[in-house]
Amino acid sequence: MLCLIKGLTYISGVMKNSYKIILLLAFASFIAPAYSQSNDTLLAHYYIHQCDSLILANTYNPDFVILDIRTPLKYIPEHLIGAINRDYYSPLFNTWLDELPRHKLYLIHCRSGGRSTITFDMMVEMNFTKVVNMLGGILVWKNLGFPTTSEFEPLLMSVSDTIVPPDTIAIGDIDTIALTITNRANDTLVFNTISSLTGTEFTTNFNTSTTLMGADDYNFSIFYEPGDEISDSISFLIESNGGDIAFYIERSGLSTTGIYSPEYHNSEYNVLVYPNPAKQRLNIFAGGYSVDEVVIYSLTGQKVMYARPDKGTINISALQAGMYIVEVMVENTRIRQKLLVHR
Repeated sequence: MLCLIKGLTYISGVMKNSYKIILLLAFASFIAPAYSQSNDTLLAHYYIHQCDSLILANTYNPDFVILDIRTPLKYIPEHLIGAINRDYYSPLFNTWLDELPRHKLYLIHCRSGGRSTITFDMMVEMNFTKVVNMLGGILVWKNLGFPTTSEFEPLLMSVSDTIVPPDTIAIGDIDTIALTITNRANDTLVFNTISSLTGTEFTTNFNTSTTLMGADDYNFSIFYEPGDEISDSISFLIESNGGDIAFYIERSGLSTTGIYSPEYHNSEYNVLVYPNPAKQRLNIFAGGYSVDEVVIYSLTGQKVMYARPDKGTINISALQAGMYIVEVMVENTRIRQKLLVHR
């Protein structure tokens, strides 16, 4: 622990009481008294090394938020990577806290731990269930050599699964597939494009003019209305200034009259044909089963292509733009899906 003492000695000549507090926190940095913790809750006061471990463990967690409650004057030039700001001294602070989503995991900090401890108690009273208070604040964080930044950036992440489990929908019904994305960092996230669903049996209410601030979620839906019993799938891409996300959705129609052909049923082999719409190459995934052959038909039933996948991929660059039927032979079972080819 002598190295920790050496790293903090310059403070002692400025503020002895603060030095004592920081020194105690540094010595205790491997021990954290949990306030309350279960599978659904995490209410705790963590020391710096544990906060660093928490950040690393949640690198790919879209529902993790670092909440800096210092003034903007202190926050803007130096903050933890990706941290969002809510000024503790603002008259709107309570309102801002109350507007934060309850389901996310928050790591809160201030300069030295005083304001964040009070805020921790406030958030517990507001029924937040996943809040961790950084004891010692950014002051001890920096003195132990952990990084800060002056940069800001957006980060697009998906809260929903990007591969949606397949389902069968009765012909005449409309299936609503709810999806959620978020801005995981601290600059304004704007959307560039979303892949067109034109020519498919899928539509969406996604609004590309939407903007997301740090920690904001955006909920949108994909709607599927089957017109027949042939499997339909889409692979669509959302592009933004904070990165891109691709989703894959597979649905099948089911006749309510009871006319249904089991030989075209897809659930047993979980066959994925993507991207859809496609341009040059088509990927075939059969959940570990071998794909014997792939036949592509026009909508009039004419065979336009036959292929054996090379490492799960076939070249479709010779096909003209339009709608086709892809027939995949797996374990002597034929599985059919619609495919949109664009140029």
